[in-house]
Amino acid sequence: MKNTKIEWSDNTFNPWIGCTKVGPGCDNCYAETQQSQRFGRVKWGAGNPRARTSDTAWKDPIKWDREAAKSGKRPFVFCASLADVFDNEIDADWRADLFRIIIKTPNLVWLLLTKRIGSVVKMAPELPRNVAIGATMVNQEEYDRDVDKLLAVKNELAPLFTFGSFEPLLGPIELDDRAPDWIIVGGESGVRARAMDLDWVRSIQRQSGDLGRVFNFKQVGDAGGGGHELDGETYFDRPLISRGVVSKARLNTIVLPVDMIVTGERRRNVNLSHAEELSRSLDEFGLMQPIHIRRTKMSIDNKPAKRVPLLVAGAHRLQAAKLLGWPQIECIEVDDHDVTARMWEISENLHRKELNKAQRDQCVRDYAALLEEERLQSGHDVTFESSRADGRGHRKKGISAEIASKLGMAKRTVDRARSSGRVTGSNPKPKAVGELHRGFKALQKAWHAADPEERTMFLAWIESEQSSAEAVFATERAA
Repeated sequence: MKNTKIEWSDNTFNPWIGCTKVGPGCDNCYAETQQSQRFGRVKWGAGNPRARTSDTAWKDPIKWDREAAKSGKRPFVFCASLADVFDNEIDADWRADLFRIIIKTPNLVWLLLTKRIGSVVKMAPELPRNVAIGATMVNQEEYDRDVDKLLAVKNELAPLFTFGSFEPLLGPIELDDRAPDWIIVGGESGVRARAMDLDWVRSIQRQSGDLGRVFNFKQVGDAGGGGHELDGETYFDRPLISRGVVSKARLNTIVLPVDMIVTGERRRNVNLSHAEELSRSLDEFGLMQPIHIRRTKMSIDNKPAKRVPLLVAGAHRLQAAKLLGWPQIECIEVDDHDVTARMWEISENLHRKELNKAQRDQCVRDYAALLEEERLQSGHDVTFESSRADGRGHRKKGISAEIASKLGMAKRTVDRARSSGRVTGSNPKPKAVGELHRGFKALQKAWHAADPEERTMFLAWIESEQSSAEAVFATERAA
């Protein structure tokens, strides 16, 4: 049963009450007006204690989960409308209690909306599988400041989806391909409500459609006369979450002995302090996200080659399990070849906060090279036209746009990263490099024109030529 008037949620749950204002969106905070000024339940602001809600209130999600299990629906639960889950003045034990409730209610979709998106990864090394993470962004300045932080949460913690609450919308916002999966827009309510220009909303609606995002228009706001319609239409759209989404990963997992999993060569070493921090989370809540492995044939300790489980993603989770002395760990087995597995690893590590700009740019360049190699192996076009119309009026996606889409980055960020590795200056490109480039283009064209048998013969010839070239190089080095 719906217990809230908030249009984009079915229920609200407040594990505690109280907060501190952190931005212009908080100026006319309805929660402060209601809970602090009217009811006197808590005093708002830094240094003031938050009030934990009653044990009875904490039982409500269990009841909602039972109802959801019977109905087959996946109700959305907004947490927390009168507080912030990632408030740094909250006792960490309270947040741990909340996560226990979330884990116990797998049929609910928990919407954790925060104005402190930069604190999420630090305060929650792992997320339960039925959590979506959202950030409040009320103007262009907040969007530009926080969208990459929300993207980092998406890449590091793998929530069900991300969402942005553009409420109260205080100005026009230009979205880009970093935008969250679900866009919620609304005007401000209350006697001191600030006006929202509906053209700002129309612009965000158009951009959401162009970017393939789900658009939800909550309300016009009291300064605009109230109501929920935009140009005579109601937009209460939500991401579609099927009943099996949360359990699907677990049903497709296998359990393997920890010592059996081979880590192989990793582009990023395990950070022991992070693994230790993660081990405390695993000890408290268990493994919320399985690691990824693939089966590959390799020789270990000079023994005959055999198929072994090779780690694809989750090195820190695996190390944390070892620190805890776990005998086995839950894994998702992926059927990927070596190139795709290396791309997985890059995407997993790209948004780690300890990477500097140069290291992150190098990751993007490595990913681009692997993407080209993957497409060459699969027989797809590797020339990557820039984003321009083809002969049929369609637009082709350039390599930067494809990388941006796969890695959850802005295209301009990818372009900058790729160009940062190029040698600049007045020196002309060596003639041999130009000849090699033209030869490679010709090779691509011939590859696409060849049939499977011709491709097989060509690869065999390449292998023999490589052996000859290596012998020549070895002779030259010895000389």
